[in-house]
Amino acid sequence: MKKRSDYTYQKFLIESDVVPMDLEKITVDRDDTVPSYEVEENIFDLNGYCRKVKLSTLDSLIDTEKDFENFVKQIQYVDCLYIEDDRSKSENPIYQAFSRSLQQKLVQKFMDRNICVKLMCV
Repeated sequence: MKKRSDYTYQKFLIESDVVPMDLEKITVDRDDTVPSYEVEENIFDLNGYCRKVKLSTLDSLIDTEKDFENFVKQIQYVDCLYIEDDRSKSENPIYQAFSRSLQQKLVQKFMDRNICVKLMCV
């Protein structure tokens, strides 16, 4: 049996070195016209191949670096990925800081792969 310290969820994100970024600069208003990442490119993508995904979905899909790579393969032709921050809101400043840090690191991982990312307010 593994000890609790032997496994950390999303360890590759937690341990990554990312310069803190101002997420407000890439935050946009919610746009319900942007289809889910699961929808393939189609004729309605004349103005760009943009897709959205919920942050909670990324949390459940991506645990390891390999999971991240698999997700990137799914969206490799997307012009812009919109991430909806649907995580539970909390008054706890520790949770807020941790959640914000993981968002920054995840966004930076996508940007490092030349994927344009925008955050959508829920």
